Amino acid sequence: MTIEQGPTRRVELNWFDYFCQRADFDRVHVLMLIQVDLTFATRASDLTFDASKADPALTWCTTMRVPLRDPEAFAGMASAAEADLLDLLADRLEAAANAYAPGILGRLRGRTPRLRARYVGCETGRGVRTLVFYSTDSIPGEVYKTALSSSPGLRAYSISSAADRQPDLATYRDNLHPRGALRSLILTEAQLETLREHGDRGDPREVAHDLTFPSAEARQAFIQSSKNKTARTLTPWPEPVAGDNNDSPRYGVTAHITHFVTRMSLGIYVVELALEAAHHGGTYEGWGTMVSEGSSAD
Repeated sequence: MTIEQGPTRRVELNWFDYFCQRADFDRVHVLMLIQVDLTFATRASDLTFDASKADPALTWCTTMRVPLRDPEAFAGMASAAEADLLDLLADRLEAAANAYAPGILGRLRGRTPRLRARYVGCETGRGVRTLVFYSTDSIPGEVYKTALSSSPGLRAYSISSAADRQPDLATYRDNLHPRGALRSLILTEAQLETLREHGDRGDPREVAHDLTFPSAEARQAFIQSSKNKTARTLTPWPEPVAGDNNDSPRYGVTAHITHFVTRMSLGIYVVELALEAAHHGGTYEGWGTMVSEGSSAD
């Protein structure tokens, strides 16, 4: 079974694509397309990151930086044709890694008799795709050579890589998994479908993003931290609402932001707000807006 998740390809149901903004090395925010295998380390009950769900033997993280051959002018993304090639490259790298067996010298150096590796996701933006693998040992150069030579379309690519032991899965957790934003990103797909059914074209307008916090103090800390975010207008809710039980009220605030009502723009704001709220113990609850004709849909 497949669902349309990304702009360039259909992915299996256990994968998810979303857009976000990342601060680059020069502190410029750049648009990134993230593709992530949710089954690698996700708690099914609430769709949050859970390192205990991953294979405990896969403690080596390898990031592979692949410059695009023909990036699109917009944000340096991959075209549909090149995205297919890069997906093929990831598949061939995973297959080559799992087929690799070290020679005598490698075994003397302590390599495991058989390498196991899993491709868990990638980031694309600014003319580069960065692939992320977790494995039982570092992935040797022979694997890259095997994958790149496996198809004529892959031979023009180059790969630079870095590897480290990472039992906490930090790269997957911090760079790929949307964590507290995942549920809202999934619900956003359904909301956008409803808006499209009403003839909505995604034009810019005010969107209300709701967040809740465990205390009035936590909410105020979030509001204080948002003072420099000039594009936001924050409206605290007048009364706390019931939480998971009557003993845990939640203190809400609505962030009013004007932006395009598209998958890309919503992904950027949902992820940004969810991460900021989580920093203060809060939760991103969802968003609502008006359709083009003026009837409500949220």
